[in-house]
Amino acid sequence: MTDTTLTPTRVIDENVSIHLTSGAVITGRLEHMPGAKVLAVFDDNRLDGPAVLTVRESEARAEHSELADDEVLIRNWTNMRGVGDALVQLGIVELTGKEVLVGTFQLQAFVGRVL
Repeated sequence: MTDTTLTPTRVIDENVSIHLTSGAVITGRLEHMPGAKVLAVFDDNRLDGPAVLTVRESEARAEHSELADDEVLIRNWTNMRGVGDALVQLGIVELTGKEVLVGTFQLQAFVGRVL
């Protein structure tokens, strides 16, 4: 089964380095899929697929329906803590100040506008 939400549509940066709060660094080609409201980093050396920085629509349908066309829900939990701030520092997104709680465990996601 193919995940169509990861179909590349716009390369933002060919070689981005995103530094997370944990000290981990995500590197690779940053792509934005506006139709799916997804930001993902593709690394040819990563065997488990792209690092998805945003919440997929299937994980938060109601929340996605309220987003503007240029907005995404940025993950801010576990291994993705700090990704929103890192994307702001890189000039890739602007945080709107809105936050939503996602899923059964009510995990925090930030609303960001892709620049």
